[in-house]
Amino acid sequence: MKKAFFAIVAALAVVVSFASCGGGKGDAALAGTYKVESIGDTDVASMESLMGISFDYSLTLNADGTGKMNMMGQSTDLKWDASAKTITAEGDTQPYTVKDGKLIMSLDGEDMVFVKK
Repeated sequence: MKKAFFAIVAALAVVVSFASCGGGKGDAALAGTYKVESIGDTDVASMESLMGISFDYSLTLNADGTGKMNMMGQSTDLKWDASAKTITAEGDTQPYTVKDGKLIMSLDGEDMVFVKK
């Protein structure tokens, strides 16, 4: 249980470290707000229910290629490029994929899955 919780926290800490200014090349079809659904094999809703707390994690992608990561009340700027399928922050670029309407980023070998709200 603690291992799964710490895996979630560690993966989210990596994502929250993404911050940058300026815009990328967005895509209106992908633009929107996404909520984290799972990290690796851990379903976030189940974790919330089990722990009795709410994990307020979302990713907002604007059509102009800018965006924000919101985590537990903290907001971080980022930019994303739909053609390259990357999210960039602080000079670090991470690839993402989109499958079945879900945005998926692989961080430290764990897939972080976001669903559009």
